[in-house]
Parts: sequence; C-alpha cells; structure tokens
Amino acid sequence: MTATEANVTTTEANKQTIRSLFQAMNEHRVSDLPDHIAADVTDHNKIIHGEADEPGAAFDGFAQQLVAFPDIAMAPQELIAEGGQVVVRFVASGTHTGWHPRMPQPTGRRFEAQLRSCLDLPQALTPSRRPRCAVVNAIVHAPATGRLAELPFAQVAPEGGMGVELDIFWQIGQEVAGPDSTFATELAELTLSGKNLRRARSRAAHVLRTPPRVLPG
Repeated sequence: MTATEANVTTTEANKQTIRSLFQAMNEHRVSDLPDHIAADVTDHNKIIHGEADEPGAAFDGFAQQLVAFPDIAMAPQELIAEGGQVVVRFVASGTHTGWHPRMPQPTGRRFEAQLRSCLDLPQALTPSRRPRCAVVNAIVHAPATGRLAELPFAQVAPEGGMGVELDIFWQIGQEVAGPDSTFATELAELTLSGKNLRRARSRAAHVLRTPPRVLPG
C-alpha cells in the first residue's frame, strides 16, 4: 500500500467514525456515546447546550438536548477529513417541548439550523518492533583544563539516508575547563541519524576517534 492509499484509507475510516457517532445521536443512544467520544471531551458549544464548563460534561449536555427536544435529529450533509480531523456540515432540527437550562419554558416551536463542527480523532499508529530510525548522540567535553589547541574531528559525509550534524561550541585558543573542575566545558555535540543503528554507531566512533587536545594554561 502506498502512502497515498494509506492516507485515503485513514481518511475514509475517520469519516465512518463520525457517521457512526451521528447515527448513535440520531437514535438517541446516550449510553453508547462513550464508544464514540472521549471521556474528557470538551464541548465548545457549552454556552448553548447549558452543561457544566468542564471536560466530559458534553454527555450531560446531549442528554439535556434530548429532554428539551425529544425529536431532535442531526443529518450530516458533507464530511471533509484531513489528518486527524473531520469537519462535518449537518442540519439539526427538533421541537422544543421540554425543559432546557437556557429555555426553561417549552415553546412548542420547531427549529432547523445549518451547522458545522470540527471533530478531532486520535492518531492511528501502526505498532512495529522494527525501529524506523536510530539516533546516536554524543557530547564531547574538554579532556583537561587549559587552552583548546585542536579539535581533530574526522569528516563524515551523509550516506544512505544517514544524517550527520556536528555542532562546535568553542574555538581554538579559548580557555576551557576539564574534569577537574565542577563542570567540564562542552566543546561539541555530534548527532547521527539513520535506519541502521550499528552503522550510525560506527560512524560516530570514526568521527570521535581522536580526542580534543588541550594545552596547559
């Protein structure tokens, strides 16, 4: 399966998840909502729905809608998915015949509204026992206290998708502190990344084969 095909598959799966959520809401299956919505979900329409301003209160908010609008229905018209989000355009309708925190007295009036909602879905990860990328990181400290005379790092060119980063923090001639001090001076940092951990370690050892040279101050 190509990356494009995998993305299409994930996109369609996310849309189906939202369709299942709307089906549960339209069938008024409040007890099934935890199967579709995270327990700590935050509802940004709480001002309208009237539930408490806290994570997880959305379930109570929807239950209140069913009391106020027993015939409430939400018909999805369009779903747009990208990454871990689905935007759904839907038509909500119902008749106000019950109590609601914002409208205690039933009006008996029917409403119909065009709405949009952006819903986040958890990222789908495929477990694998094979590492996708290996990283070898090494920090080079001053071997002694004195004047930095040489940083004889071997040159390594990126190969086979392996990334090489060498950051040098001190210049030749500067005074540095060695292990005899409270903190030894950090001279450089080497990072190699690639799919082959053994090869990355080997290249790191090649770069650092000759230690820095420090002359007495």
